[in-house]
Amino acid sequence: MKNKTIFIADSGLGDFVVATGWINYYCKKHSKKAVLLLGNPQREYFNLLKINYEYELIKLKDFLDLDFQDIEEIFSIRSNPETLFYIKKIARDKSIKLFTNFFNETKLSFFYRRLFAFTHASKIHDFHLNFPFSLLRLINNKRNFNYILPSKYRIISKNKLKNKYNLDFDNYILIAGSGQDKTRKLTNDQINFFSENFSEYLVLVGKEWQLSNLNTNIVNLVDQTDLLDAISLIYHSKFVIAIDSALAHIANSFIHKKSLMIMGNAPKHRWGPLKNHYKSKIFHTNYFGIACRCKNCKGLTKNKSCMQQLKVSKKCVSIIQSSNW
Repeated sequence: MKNKTIFIADSGLGDFVVATGWINYYCKKHSKKAVLLLGNPQREYFNLLKINYEYELIKLKDFLDLDFQDIEEIFSIRSNPETLFYIKKIARDKSIKLFTNFFNETKLSFFYRRLFAFTHASKIHDFHLNFPFSLLRLINNKRNFNYILPSKYRIISKNKLKNKYNLDFDNYILIAGSGQDKTRKLTNDQINFFSENFSEYLVLVGKEWQLSNLNTNIVNLVDQTDLLDAISLIYHSKFVIAIDSALAHIANSFIHKKSLMIMGNAPKHRWGPLKNHYKSKIFHTNYFGIACRCKNCKGLTKNKSCMQQLKVSKKCVSIIQSSNW
């Protein structure tokens, strides 16, 4: 009996965070055991979750040891190119159905990016292609899949965080200002502007984000926290300002947490907060909320992207100060 489904997510932690609710739904609805091929960040996040479906974690080197007679299908949430090449070959040789990510891994991704411009990514993988009817059904599907978050008992206490990072204050604004690519990293000027317009301390978290000459009320923990520490700092903060990234998706998903997500080179309707994330606000550099495709935002120049302009910080401060939080 083919009762196992392989899910691959070894590229893009944010994509995996957004997909966690759908994976849970799919496995429970179809009584599937999940075989999860995850990258290190995705595995780190998965190990923080309380999972209520049967699963097995594997690495790429373990793939050939699987009993493929039990595998019905393979879903790639998002795969790096080397993994995708290998998995396509395995799926073809073993006659296993393979469903790849619409936006990143198909020859028609340009078409799908426009077709699904107003469809949230949390339900994009809820399909078995029988073109065009399944696509139309997916677009009109009202169901969204809430992301699975680390349970409260895994969150590190505020006092432990204060002792670990020598924080001598209780209230702070957390800024997760770095995404995966160079166009999604807030600048020194933007961060200093935030610090000059809020009375609280700012705590910065993220990876591979170079900053210097920061104001004195800013605590720079970039590249110093593991994922659980960063999530716990988000949990205990007064509110969160986050550029489009995995930490932004996580901040949006804590129902009690006030957050503002800054977006530019991704569509807000597809990657922004879910409707039930009612304390999450969004600022998109494009008025219509579609992905900006200018040369700066595509990383083709050395100029700042639209998300890195000082006016973005000014607008964000205005949104926060005028909100009913």
